[in-house]
Amino acid sequence: MAVLKNCASGHRVVLSPQHVVGRAPTCGTVLDDLEASRLHAVIRWAGHRWELLDLSRNGTVVDEHRVPKEVAIVLHTGQSILFGVDAPSSWTVEDVGPPAAAALPEDDGGHRH
Repeated sequence: MAVLKNCASGHRVVLSPQHVVGRAPTCGTVLDDLEASRLHAVIRWAGHRWELLDLSRNGTVVDEHRVPKEVAIVLHTGQSILFGVDAPSSWTVEDVGPPAAAALPEDDGGHRH
């Protein structure tokens, strides 16, 4: 299963097969950062690999390279991601295994990342 780690907080996120990252409360990972768009990026399982698709105005940076808007890029273990060019916190791709069934809490207490 794929896992992202917030480098500032140490919080880990297990990705769902179609995982949306952004400020909107309906996102799989909700970012508490004005640099992030409401629907900032989608990370999706493409059958044999994980892909990131930037949907934002503020850009997404992977390993110090800005991701072209709406162009899927393949994610690899160890990569660094910024959701916003000037985002205050980076994320690290810790695992890129295929999606797996997992038990998740009903509510994470409104925890924002």
